Amino acid sequence: MSKISDLSDGGSLQSTDFLVAVRSGGNVKVQADAVKVDTLSVGTTTNNETLVVGSSDSNANFVQITNGTTTAADNRGFYVGIDANEAARVLNRENTAMFFSTNNVTQMTLDASGNLLVGKTSAAGYSTAGIELRGGSDDYATITKDGGTTLYLNRLTSDGEILNLRKDGTDIGDIGIKTSRPYFAQTGGSGIAMSSINLLPTDGTGSANDNTNDIGFSAFRFKDLYLGGGLYVGGTAAANKLDDYEEGTFTATLVGGTTNPGTQLTATGNYRKIGAVVHFNVGFELVSTTGYSGSIVINDLPFAHISGSRSIVNIALYNDGVWSSTDQIVGVISASEDRVQF
Repeated sequence: MSKISDLSDGGSLQSTDFLVAVRSGGNVKVQADAVKVDTLSVGTTTNNETLVVGSSDSNANFVQITNGTTTAADNRGFYVGIDANEAARVLNRENTAMFFSTNNVTQMTLDASGNLLVGKTSAAGYSTAGIELRGGSDDYATITKDGGTTLYLNRLTSDGEILNLRKDGTDIGDIGIKTSRPYFAQTGGSGIAMSSINLLPTDGTGSANDNTNDIGFSAFRFKDLYLGGGLYVGGTAAANKLDDYEEGTFTATLVGGTTNPGTQLTATGNYRKIGAVVHFNVGFELVSTTGYSGSIVINDLPFAHISGSRSIVNIALYNDGVWSSTDQIVGVISASEDRVQF
């Protein structure tokens, strides 16, 4: 390595290593376009790297880069170095952004507000694609992607929590994996797990529970329950399955078994169907029996009777404003029919 000796103002040194240089006021100034130096040490005689900026004391040691706008004043421009605790620091002393690029494309930005942006160059929250870690008073993160998976969380080998949820530093719950089932659980409480086509009750660790967890609470109820299949009540056998419930209205017709008057008597009734059992009520006010003969028949029940059996129906009589406690009519609904005959 060539060494530039003390030169008087206006003097020069010609060599294969250096272009023209002069000394003025104690500073060496290069008077050509460039200087080629294989290794250079500033402030130290040790050359461990191509460029070494050293210091003989234990104070902070920084390289400052400025331009005509920032000026060369202290705490201006861009600093790279170590502080008095030997911690590495990269400092932008200006109220401007810092850009990090690869292949001549900006890949990451630290803007003047302290927002860290990956895949985007300006803070826009979740309205544009990219990763955004908001600084200052915002303190939130967004990950936005167009037309693809936004976030992957992967736990290797063992079961357990993947995402831990906390309140004021206290563990309140987690999302994790248990025996190949994803679960969401409250720490020390209960949870739910997804298994194939089933939704399972769990404890606070994601382990499945049996006959332990409730849905809702006496003071905090769900409103409606929509089921496409059945409901097992009090057990898990086929006999415990309630697979049908329905209630509504129907219009029935009162006729004679043999003859009827010209205008038939109709009435609106109510029914409630629970499983295979139907409860219904309907009332007719028969002012005159003229035109009726034979048995009494109520047609158009809401459902037809099942095949292979029949049912007995009791009818209470209401005569002149008084219900009869002794006079009743017994009717029969035959197999596969939607009428009751008395």
